[in-house]
Amino acid sequence: MNDVNCTAPTPRPVIKDHLTVSIVLLAIACLCMGSFASLATGILGVVFASQARSLIQEEKYAQAQQKAKVAKYLVIATGVLVGLMLLYYILFFALYGMMMASFTAAFAQLPEIFGELDGLYSLLP
Repeated sequence: MNDVNCTAPTPRPVIKDHLTVSIVLLAIACLCMGSFASLATGILGVVFASQARSLIQEEKYAQAQQKAKVAKYLVIATGVLVGLMLLYYILFFALYGMMMASFTAAFAQLPEIFGELDGLYSLLP
């Protein structure tokens, strides 16, 4: 008989490190000139996600799970803040466009309004 211990290796747990999502949201936050809070949470999300990935490679799964959990919360916070910034920009440009359209219409009527006042200038000394 063989005295060789043939045990199957323990399966590696699946831990999502959220690094890709953190990087994408940080890039969007930078491109949208995001608030300080969205940039800070984005940077911290990338840091914690990369720490989780390196801990997974070192097979320290309990610590990696903790770092990945923090990274997940930071990704959610960054996503919410970036979403709010994008909503702000959409509303700002929509209102700006409506305001400029109304100004353009008002300026188009100025010659009609001031055309009636031409006779009054002749009365001035």
